[in-house]
Amino acid sequence: MAHTPVLVKEVLEYLNIRPGAKIIDATISGGGHTRAMLERFDDVRVLGIEFDPDIFKNLKIGDKRLTVVNDSYTNIRKIAEEHDFRPDGILFDFGLSSWHYEESGRGFSFKRNEVLDMRFNPQVQTESAADVINKYSEDDLRELISALGEEQFAGNIAKNIIRARKEKPVIMTDDLVKVSG
Repeated sequence: MAHTPVLVKEVLEYLNIRPGAKIIDATISGGGHTRAMLERFDDVRVLGIEFDPDIFKNLKIGDKRLTVVNDSYTNIRKIAEEHDFRPDGILFDFGLSSWHYEESGRGFSFKRNEVLDMRFNPQVQTESAADVINKYSEDDLRELISALGEEQFAGNIAKNIIRARKEKPVIMTDDLVKVSG
């Protein structure tokens, strides 16, 4: 699950890490940025936060200067306080991990026929993408698809979903591809 981020050099430069710095990697994911910080700076300490429990349990960075927590960055203040960690810098690397597309099995991509889950943390987030698709009204689906998916045909897709789910629930990525036209 190790991943080499594209902008490591820029992150290290713009974080302006000083000797003895404490950095929070609020979206540690595969740990690429954190590894680079730990390799480059002997006395840096990092508090890593990872929301996805599968990524968290498979994260392998054996370094006593790193503490990793399985939680959401939305709780960053609480996490920092619990670990008595006053950061000199905070890194947020927003975006979807390639692991989610390629290996999670949660339907983040249409390349494979997988269950429409799309939750980053199924242990905490109760509503899957299949739940949304099969329960939301046509208006709510249209708004969601338009706003979050930036899809110009959101209205037609929402209508097709409503029509299709009357026959059977839309559960798999292939089901959604078929009804989306």
